[in-house]
Amino acid sequence: MQKKFKLLIIILIIIIVLLALWELLAKGTDYSVLHFGRQITNLVIGNERACIFSGGQVATVDCYCYGAHNFYNNCLIGACSCPPREANKRELKTCMCPENKCWDGTTCVTLFSIFNF
Repeated sequence: MQKKFKLLIIILIIIIVLLALWELLAKGTDYSVLHFGRQITNLVIGNERACIFSGGQVATVDCYCYGAHNFYNNCLIGACSCPPREANKRELKTCMCPENKCWDGTTCVTLFSIFNF
C-alpha cells in the first residue's frame, strides 16, 4: 500500500512539472520566468521608471474597463477597450512605447516577440 502511494505521489509531481514546463513554453514571453522577474523588479523601481528605461513614455489614458489597472498590458487587444460609459471612466497611467513596440506589463517589447515569430 505504501509503495503504491509513493508511486502515485511521484507520478503527480512529474505531471505537475511537465504541465508547468508546457505552460512556460506554450505561452511565450508573457508567462515566462523572465516576465515574472521583471514584475518583481518593477515593484522595486516602479513601473514609471521601468517604462522610461525601456524607451517608453508615461502617459495618461481614459479607460472604461472595470478591473484595468495602471500600466496594463497594452500588447493585448481589449486591455482597456470597453465601450465608453461615462460612469465607468477612469484615468490610468500607461506606457507609450516606441514604434513597433508595446508595453507587456513590465517593459517595452517588440510586437512580433509577443507572438513568437
